[in-house]
Amino acid sequence: MKPLLLLLLPLLAGATDKPEYAVARIPEAMKANAYSVVRRHETVFTVKNPGEATERVRFVVTVLDPKGEDEAKAEVAYDKLRRVNELDGTLYDAVGKEIRKLRKSDVEDRSAVSAGSLMEDTRYRVADFHHTDFPYTVEFTYQLTTRNLMFYPRWLPHVTDRQSVETPR
Repeated sequence: MKPLLLLLLPLLAGATDKPEYAVARIPEAMKANAYSVVRRHETVFTVKNPGEATERVRFVVTVLDPKGEDEAKAEVAYDKLRRVNELDGTLYDAVGKEIRKLRKSDVEDRSAVSAGSLMEDTRYRVADFHHTDFPYTVEFTYQLTTRNLMFYPRWLPHVTDRQSVETPR
């Protein structure tokens, strides 16, 4: 039993690596003049009943240089009608090898008060790995439960200039 465990250990250690996230797999045309590349962006909005729905978002962004680091964050808005059920993330190196998972210390809770108002109910959970060894890839998954079905969420994988989009859904 012990030799079998020793043989399986290396396989289990790399089980979370994602070679499909290797920077070398991004077409050169998508990297040209881009600071980041959206590798995948999926949103699933499910209406559970007339008063409740869930929104599940998964996105993967490869940051090519420091000018693209703002795209490597997950900013999830919530308020009295929207609750964050889950916020997970994984950081990968340039070859798709997992560096680490998101920790509680990587997530901040911020107020959404703008310059034009004194008080707002909306808050943000902001997840950021603060990684500085470029290029790297982040994968974030979050799920919200909402009781506000007046507006359905917008789907917008392309956020900024100088950002390519590889696989939107």
